[in-house]
Amino acid sequence: MKDDCLAAVIGLGLIGASFASALRVVRPRWSVIGFDHDEAVSSRALSDGNVHRVASTAHQAVQDADVIILAAPVRVIHDFIGQLPQLTTGEAVVLDLGSTKRTIANAMSALPERLQAIGGHPMTGALTAGSARPSARLFEGQRFVLTPTARTTPETLDWAQRLLTDFKADILVMDASRHDQAVAITSHLPHVLSLPLLELFAEQDDATRSLAAGGFRSRIEGTATNPRMWRDILVSNRDEILKALESYEEHLKAFQRDLQDGSEERLLQTLEQASVVARHVTKRD
Repeated sequence: MKDDCLAAVIGLGLIGASFASALRVVRPRWSVIGFDHDEAVSSRALSDGNVHRVASTAHQAVQDADVIILAAPVRVIHDFIGQLPQLTTGEAVVLDLGSTKRTIANAMSALPERLQAIGGHPMTGALTAGSARPSARLFEGQRFVLTPTARTTPETLDWAQRLLTDFKADILVMDASRHDQAVAITSHLPHVLSLPLLELFAEQDDATRSLAAGGFRSRIEGTATNPRMWRDILVSNRDEILKALESYEEHLKAFQRDLQDGSEERLLQTLEQASVVARHVTKRD
């Protein structure tokens, strides 16, 4: 790939603007153009220096781009991929940053060969970054999954890995279906489980709700953010989330039986096993 590429970033929220900003740092000779449907978001990305310039339409952003980064919600990314062959006539590398991969990978696999496409999912955001402000360092030390498609050559995969290495990301190459199965448990299920918890909480009286402290709040973090984005995630990964819910229900019923039986030894064993796993996860993070 040439040294003076034009990169188009579609979607300039936390992830998209951070990716654009990181591109400016690690590829200083590149020109980075951005587009977001929200003009205020585009203007902020420009004034913050995340992009060199912004486009008035997505078509204008991608028509001459050598690299196309799709950082919009999952459903928008999927629909946009179908339009790409008409929006740009040249060769380009396409990298999406959506939270689910299987439906997007299928759409990418139908692209013409001139559009080399690879899926990606940075496992970071406002909660893990500790800030909602875009940053060129957002991906440093964070897991970044790459999901090759039928339109991913070895050269394109190598290009993506080298770019993310320069971002100082922790790269994992994974099949798109395997990715969706994994994040159904590690990301989507925790979000889903907070929904009935909050419904139950809303039914309580004021005195009960006033007792919601750090433990409760830590379990509902993220639930208040972007319901439309989460709707798209749940719909696009419905099958794997349902499987995860079924498995969770089996574990929940087993715990319910232990609690009903009144076996303090069994309850302590369950708590100690969970403590070991939780410490391992916390230590790894």
